[in-house]
Amino acid sequence: MKLHSWTLLCQRLTLGSALLFSPLFSQLALAQPEVAPRAMVQTPPKPPLTAEALQKLTGEPTLITFSGQDVPLKDIVALFRKAANREVSQAFPVMEVGGKPISVNWKDVPYWTAAQEVEKLTGLRWSAQNGGLLNLHPAGTGQGSGLGGLVVADTPYIKVVANTLTHSNVKTVEYGPQDSVALPQDDSIYLSLTVYLDPKLRTENNGVRVFGARTSVSKATLPGLYSSSSGVNQGGPLIVTINLSLNRGIQPGTRIATLNGKIQARVELTSETFKVDDLIANPKDRKAVGNDELLLENAIIDGQTLKLSLTAFQPIPPDGNVFGMRQIPSFYRNPFGLFGKVRVFDGQRRELPGGGNSMNGGREEGGRRKTSGQFPFNLFGSGGPNAQPFEGPFSMEWTVPTEMGLVEIPFEMRDFLVP
Repeated sequence: MKLHSWTLLCQRLTLGSALLFSPLFSQLALAQPEVAPRAMVQTPPKPPLTAEALQKLTGEPTLITFSGQDVPLKDIVALFRKAANREVSQAFPVMEVGGKPISVNWKDVPYWTAAQEVEKLTGLRWSAQNGGLLNLHPAGTGQGSGLGGLVVADTPYIKVVANTLTHSNVKTVEYGPQDSVALPQDDSIYLSLTVYLDPKLRTENNGVRVFGARTSVSKATLPGLYSSSSGVNQGGPLIVTINLSLNRGIQPGTRIATLNGKIQARVELTSETFKVDDLIANPKDRKAVGNDELLLENAIIDGQTLKLSLTAFQPIPPDGNVFGMRQIPSFYRNPFGLFGKVRVFDGQRRELPGGGNSMNGGREEGGRRKTSGQFPFNLFGSGGPNAQPFEGPFSMEWTVPTEMGLVEIPFEMRDFLVP
């Protein structure tokens, strides 16, 4: 697939009042990997990669080729999951949304372009369960904002849609030892942005954010804001929503000349995987991955649950603060990020559903940071009354990023009215 220039025409979006958006950006850039060498000495960042370099790194963006008449929606959902390499298993069943079958004819259509056509044909909206698995839901259920808003950024790998602009007057009441006091109304203005990520971008959980945003009504930069999606250990989220808070105190009817900012996604460039073929036969194992040491402390079956005890050791960042230094990759800043892709499979290569993890750590031990966790996996899944229990031998794949990069998309909004 050849890359085309990414230029957006000025468009109008009515969000209570008309919003006029200008051409938004001209280039997608991926910062070179933020790699912390073994000595943990940070090297100067390299120049950003071009869109062509990103294409070379990942191959072509995800494309959909499929043709069918009166295709049931559950098969459409399964198709998009498969194309995204988010496998369908009894642990994550496709929901019955009750919509009518549709007829489609796609040949090498970009992933989210085809997804948008599904929304138009069905009136339903895509959402990502647990951050990583797609399903269709009726509009108005709060399960997904949809691709029908204003597309404010559209590259081969990331699409950003502006959905709503909300201005709410929230009256806060402060309770204390004396009578409650009604405080002045707090004007809050939120712009809802939905970010749609190509499945080939292995995005870090909570690794999408808005930063560097500012409006023409204030010189102050708006607070940066991260997404809160998780990826169900299946390669990171596909859809994330960010509610950007604008400057406080803006009066209804105020016309804002410009809003500038960037969408940033932290993506995995390289990784290593700690594999154990039979957890019950080998309940203790370890592997060195990059600068880290990963340990399987124990694996036991307790009733209907397979329980893993895992530990990771990491070098302490050079400033001595285990949560510090923004320039260090987030898998050093956030010790829990190392455990984002722990997957367990049964003897038929079906993935077991997990949840209810308990974590502790961030403390120093032997000059390294130690983080541990307990990870339960359900041996009976959640695939309905006819679901068969998972059967051994049970294997583990614990994938840890070793090299990260940043995809950044600048955007700009012009001349919009606050409702």
